[in-house]
Amino acid sequence: MATPLRLLPSSSVAATRKQFSMKQKYTCPICRGTLAHGITALDHCHNTGHVRATLCGSCNVGEGKVKAAM
Repeated sequence: MATPLRLLPSSSVAATRKQFSMKQKYTCPICRGTLAHGITALDHCHNTGHVRATLCGSCNVGEGKVKAAM
């Protein structure tokens, strides 16, 4: 099981993002686009902190807007 984001020290976030990106073959799991360096976000559950994936910036923003509209 992945380490919850809220338990990750800020110094480990970049390494975790890279680890997930490599595991995903630098592909966003939502749009299937290529993950650009520096324009990615760790998708995580805001209740548990569980990290699910690395998303491209556009999908991360879009996902946030959808959740806010619910």
